[in-house]
Amino acid sequence: GRLGTSLLRAMIATHPEACVVNESHFCGAVYEKLHRQLKHTEGAQFVEEVLDYLFKLWWVQEMNLEREQVRQISLRGSGTWGDVYFALLAAAAMQQGVRIVGDKTPKHIRYIPLISDWLPRMKFIHIVRDPRAVVSSFLATDVGPNDLAPAIDHWMKAAQCHIQHAERLGPSRYLVVKYEELVANSVPVLQDVCRFLGLEFDEDMMTFHE
Repeated sequence: GRLGTSLLRAMIATHPEACVVNESHFCGAVYEKLHRQLKHTEGAQFVEEVLDYLFKLWWVQEMNLEREQVRQISLRGSGTWGDVYFALLAAAAMQQGVRIVGDKTPKHIRYIPLISDWLPRMKFIHIVRDPRAVVSSFLATDVGPNDLAPAIDHWMKAAQCHIQHAERLGPSRYLVVKYEELVANSVPVLQDVCRFLGLEFDEDMMTFHE
């Protein structure tokens, strides 16, 4: 992978008390599409309209979630954008029988201020990788910038965003993981990740590749 998010997702998802949704794209594909179009911003009708769109997306369909369950969880609150996003993740956690759920959507970097306001208890993990490896990976694939200068600029802007988010949220809600350390010293790094998430480290996390 380019950033290391897939590796970290696989490790966390192997924990018996956790699962990680693989790229919900909730903010970029749903919120950005609808938030200027919908007449309401909360309530039962608003939730129905968001779910009508959400459950037509192929990657949401592949999650095999029950729409009614997502609707009910959304309406335990006021039925806001944050409530619907929480409900989507909560339904995924209930489906897997776990108590901790995450969302690996790298493009959500742009929406961390919004998400952190929606869900004040949500935590964020930033995995940072040697920029030389990231840029090299971009140049070798058709995903992301494919010229040197734009690829470097992409990494720099992302790094600046993460610095701002870390300062705003603080260490109780924002953890930085270095990709190279995760690969070379997986156990102590994963122990830190588990403490951050309120989990006990589980040796099963080292079997993610099986």
